[in-house]
Amino acid sequence: MINPQRRIFWFWLFLLFFSFGMMCYGYVNFRINSFDGALIMLGLLLFVLSLIYTRISYKNTKTIDEAMRKGKNSKEIVHWKYTQEEWNNYLDYENYFRSNEKKVVFYFLSVFTIIVFSLFILFIPDGKFVMFLVMWGLILLYAFLGLLLPYLKKVYGSRKKGEIIILQKGIVMNKTYHSWDMPLSKLKGVKIVEKPFLHLMVIYDFFDRTGPRNYILNIPVPKNNKKDLNKIVKALRGANKK
Repeated sequence: MINPQRRIFWFWLFLLFFSFGMMCYGYVNFRINSFDGALIMLGLLLFVLSLIYTRISYKNTKTIDEAMRKGKNSKEIVHWKYTQEEWNNYLDYENYFRSNEKKVVFYFLSVFTIIVFSLFILFIPDGKFVMFLVMWGLILLYAFLGLLLPYLKKVYGSRKKGEIIILQKGIVMNKTYHSWDMPLSKLKGVKIVEKPFLHLMVIYDFFDRTGPRNYILNIPVPKNNKKDLNKIVKALRGANKK
């Protein structure tokens, strides 16, 4: 498996320089009642986000590289590969399992954005129309990221055979890396679930902008690896003991 975090790191690094350029361009060409103010605000938002995620993705890239090295100090517990049928069944279940959560996040972010930008529109005399356009642009971005993108990922992912690597402090699921090796994050539980298909349910705690949260990972078990389940669960729990 190619380290999925490397592409993400380069993406955020590119976005970091691109957003900085947006801010500079808007500042140099600034005019009242133009899109320059919106360009600066959007550039600042993207710059802060990309600065944070560039650092996180760089750390994750190094962590996965070290974990995937075969040797005494390898942090890899198991590497599973799936048949096309097994992976498609998992994607169908995962899409159903996440659908309500995605909608809640979309509604929360949309309402928050409307409240914040409404204050700008009501109390700042200049650039009201521009603020209105930026507000709706962000809502459409949330809709794309939270509703349309997961569907496209499911369609695209169904064309590939899946791979999952279980590490001591995280799990790589194809191109997504889930980690609890961060401040205020921890592995909460691991259990074997038999229905609607045999899988590991991994739950970890973390903090985000809304406060403490937990996330559930459903990891399908390949047919040929059922006998190793108890050892894997024991190794994962043991690696995360305080």
